[in-house]
Amino acid sequence: MDGPVLESSGEAGWLKSFRKKSFENFKTLPLEQSRLFAKYADAGALDLEKFGRPEKKRENIPERFKGYEGAALVRGGDEVFLSSPGQELQKSGVIFTDMLTAVEKYPELVKKHLLSDSENQSKLEAFNSAFFGNGTFLYVPEGLEVANPLRSLYLENGTNASSRSIIIADSLSSLVFMEENFSLNGRNQPSLFTNFTSVFLGEGARVDFGGLQNLGSGVTNVDIKKSFCEADSHIAWNIAMFGGKFTKSQVDSVLKGDGSAATDNEMIFANETQRFDTMSSLVHIGESTTGKTVAKGVMKGSASAVMKGAIDIGKGAKNSNSYLAEHAMLLGKDAKADAIPSLEIRNKDVKATHSASVAQVGEDQMFYLMTRGLSESDAKKMLVRGFFEPLIQAISPGRMRETTRAIVDLKWTGEKVVMPHGILLSLSEDAEQVQRQDMFGGHYKYR
Repeated sequence: MDGPVLESSGEAGWLKSFRKKSFENFKTLPLEQSRLFAKYADAGALDLEKFGRPEKKRENIPERFKGYEGAALVRGGDEVFLSSPGQELQKSGVIFTDMLTAVEKYPELVKKHLLSDSENQSKLEAFNSAFFGNGTFLYVPEGLEVANPLRSLYLENGTNASSRSIIIADSLSSLVFMEENFSLNGRNQPSLFTNFTSVFLGEGARVDFGGLQNLGSGVTNVDIKKSFCEADSHIAWNIAMFGGKFTKSQVDSVLKGDGSAATDNEMIFANETQRFDTMSSLVHIGESTTGKTVAKGVMKGSASAVMKGAIDIGKGAKNSNSYLAEHAMLLGKDAKADAIPSLEIRNKDVKATHSASVAQVGEDQMFYLMTRGLSESDAKKMLVRGFFEPLIQAISPGRMRETTRAIVDLKWTGEKVVMPHGILLSLSEDAEQVQRQDMFGGHYKYR
């Protein structure tokens, strides 16, 4: 495999060194560092060597977003199609731009946060750090409450690409952030997309993070999300993953400061031959920290998933309260799932609980619904909706909540949701008021 993609492109020396060190780590680190999870690692499904360096490919995106006044960043590959930080936010000191622009204009701020966790890279983090081409950069200054959601939309175009993003919420600030990854035009050829987003929360900061992934059926997807919470801060992850051929995801919530908290809600819906490998971890370092992870998956057809979770409570993390739940629903005899919780507790003054289940649809539930006049298919569909609905309700932006419900319905029927070329999803603020049927009729394409 070639070395870091931008090694000779005139980048700053510190970034070149960071890429080279990350590349060396990638070559030497194991795919799974935990012995508990090592036997579940599927190296064949994630053979990064065969993908080589990310590709360069330009897209002819129509000038659909001219005049847009909200806060949004739309990217594809390394290109930026829209960078709209919002006039009022700019006046308030918010920085919302693509990563390459941030490296050029705010090098010290980027460097501080990009290198902060570089000594603890996993293999997949190291790969992304070596090869990323662009990404999203967001800084919200101290004490600022951002009322409207900020949005980052990535349009995958069938080529290999890696995205690296950083979100910084300074002390006592608050924001809602939406990260959405779609494929253009239903392109389903084999490709690799890696996405790594780090969120840094200052003391008393609050971040509501909504993640939506619906990539094409030929995409191998690596999705990493990490948060670092200082004292009394709180992050809420609400992540829905539907697309891709094989998806390996990782969500880490590091509770560094006393009184910090993390809520992690994750849902996956896999059909046909899709495969998911998910990992969710709560790392308690400060005192009186609180963490809650709920991961739910539905497997239909011949789909499969490995759902891993971990609670790690350190020696100094007194009075921590941590909860981990992993539940999978199987729809069909060929669907498979493993739910694997893990607890490592090095402190007696804590509360830690976990639950895990993998089961077919309950016969009693089916009987009850079918005696009310529902067909077998409609009864299963209703159970799937009910299974996911508590997690969907937790999604903060209403527009993303409705989109998630709509995709769940389409996954049930087997229809593919893609982002058609030239008919991109509306970014208007009133999109939250659009009903589900109108949203998909006007902005999505059925295949």
